[in-house]
Amino acid sequence: MGALTHASLVEYLLEEAFEVAETIETGADDAELRGELGDVLLQVVLHARLAEERGTFTFDDVARGLSAKMVRRNPHVFRPDGTLQESFPATVDEIVRKWDAVKTAERPERTGPFEGIPDALPALAKAQKFLDRA
Repeated sequence: MGALTHASLVEYLLEEAFEVAETIETGADDAELRGELGDVLLQVVLHARLAEERGTFTFDDVARGLSAKMVRRNPHVFRPDGTLQESFPATVDEIVRKWDAVKTAERPERTGPFEGIPDALPALAKAQKFLDRA
């Protein structure tokens, strides 16, 4: 197999993600979904371990970044210090508006309408993203 790299592991990460999607779409039981989610988490752990060996980041860094993102992107749930809000927005529309505002503020200015759509997306998913932005 050779040395493991982020690039050499991409196909396995994608395969596991598609297996999760298939498990959900086919209505498989929770035990199967739990197993497939564990396989995705294993891929995350492997990538983090490779990065740690190179001295670039650790799994803890990934988890802290995710935690900070969840707090930042969900001001309707969390205060800036990460504690829970006492009350929540009244409507889903209000939640979506707040979510969109936070994502827009985080994102660098786009130079075109399709910037930021990953090239690696499967063709149909990529086409849907293009249509959503058109």
